[in-house]
Amino acid sequence: SRLSGVQVDLAGIGHFRASMADQENAATVAEGKGNGKGKGKAPVTWEYIKSHMNEDHADSLLAFVVFFGGVTDAEKAVLVDVNTEGFFVQAELADGSKRDLNIPYEGGAIEGVDQVGKVMVSMSKKARDEVFVRPLAGVSDRIGFAPFNDRNKEFKDKCDVGDFAGLADLYASDAVLVPQAPQPPTMDTSPILAGQEAIRGFLQSRGAALLSGVTLKSMRICQRNDREVTEIGRAWGAIGRPYCRQWRCEDGSWLLVHDCLPVKL
Repeated sequence: SRLSGVQVDLAGIGHFRASMADQENAATVAEGKGNGKGKGKAPVTWEYIKSHMNEDHADSLLAFVVFFGGVTDAEKAVLVDVNTEGFFVQAELADGSKRDLNIPYEGGAIEGVDQVGKVMVSMSKKARDEVFVRPLAGVSDRIGFAPFNDRNKEFKDKCDVGDFAGLADLYASDAVLVPQAPQPPTMDTSPILAGQEAIRGFLQSRGAALLSGVTLKSMRICQRNDREVTEIGRAWGAIGRPYCRQWRCEDGSWLLVHDCLPVKL
């Protein structure tokens, strides 16, 4: 059962806080450099994980309390504490009340802070696929976030290397792209581009100015049938705004058929 081992714990926070300092010290290497991976990255400590999850992965925390905690009327969740046994989350319900949950890691306790990321990513994928993917009636093959996360990574990778014309390969031949600028739309800032080649020409000529530094994160999926999906997400960076995209599966590959893509000016 997905609820196995989950406890509604109004007093358990004390245990997490009492042990956090010792665990964080154990996870920090000599001279205070921490266990950060790569130049310029913050050390991976319990406090870093807590702030990172609350700032960048609030949707995953909500999925945790709904899927693993069974709190189906939760509207918001905050990571209060985390240690080798699991994490302590406070859920805010629709009526304004709050519930505290102690959610253990799948697979049991971990040895140290360096193992948290892998476990939480795995749990997040499972929870988000169940909570934030909505299949409509008649869907026989339920989809998850994975193929659209992969497509969004391809999109970012092409932007990062300046292959803006190559972005058109992610669009169907009959696709429509309507770039969404921050201000009210005009035919110059938000043209309606119909067809893959028109999209290719636009992205080749204006992609560097409009899309440099873009990162797309899929947040919600509505699956209309086995071949059509509507994705709602958020673009991060200079064009940080919500977006909506419609995908169609053609010969086993997901292609964009309608894209309201945020752009910068």
